[in-house]
Order: sequence, then C-alpha cells, then structure tokens
Amino acid sequence: MNYVEIFSDENGISHFRDRNIDFEIKEVAPPALPTGVSAFQDATEVGFLSIPSGWAGGWHQPPTDGYIFVLSGQVQIEVGDGEVRNFPSGSIWLHKDRCGRGHNSSVVSKEDAKLVMVKFPDR
Repeated sequence: MNYVEIFSDENGISHFRDRNIDFEIKEVAPPALPTGVSAFQDATEVGFLSIPSGWAGGWHQPPTDGYIFVLSGQVQIEVGDGEVRNFPSGSIWLHKDRCGRGHNSSVVSKEDAKLVMVKFPDR
C-alpha cells in the first residue's frame, strides 16, 4: 500500500516523497486467522474533518506530524519546491513539514472533503 510523505528539507523547503507500507502476516486478534499487518505507530488523537468545496487553506504547517486519510472529495496540495499533487478519495498522506512555510492545500472537488486526521506525539 502506498502513501505520500510531505517533508521539509534542511532549508525548510517542503517536498513530496512516495512511500510504501510493508505488511507481515501474523496474528492480530486471535482466534481470528493471521492477516497482513504493518508496523504500529503511537498516536495521540484521531479526528474527522469536513472541509467545504472551494476551501483554500493557504500556506501552513500541520499541527503535528501525522496521517491524513481522504474518505471523500479531493484535496490539492502544493509543496515548497512547486510540485502540486491531487489526493482523491482513498489517498493517504503523512505530513511532516513542520519547519519552513509548510504546504498550500485546497479542496478542488465539487463535494466537501471528508478526512481522517491521525496526530502523532511530538518527538
């Protein structure tokens, strides 16, 4: 399974990096049969976001490192190096660009974007 990482380099410029989640077959909830499982990460909060169609967030940093899961709608993100990507329903990104100016995001679908945000503990 793939996701996109948004990170800041040593100069505070944000970039995209494609990542892959590896799975290992093991028991998660015995007596259920083994299943593919990724490494688990600590999280401090999980919440749902509803962002209206046409919303433009401007340049900003995320509140914490963490994942965003797009449930519906489409979000467009521009990073500091000028690259722009669209994240439709089913997309995942990990935002880690907490230095520099961050990223510029907007909802480009006709429908509102419904998202899940998972926040990681500060490190």
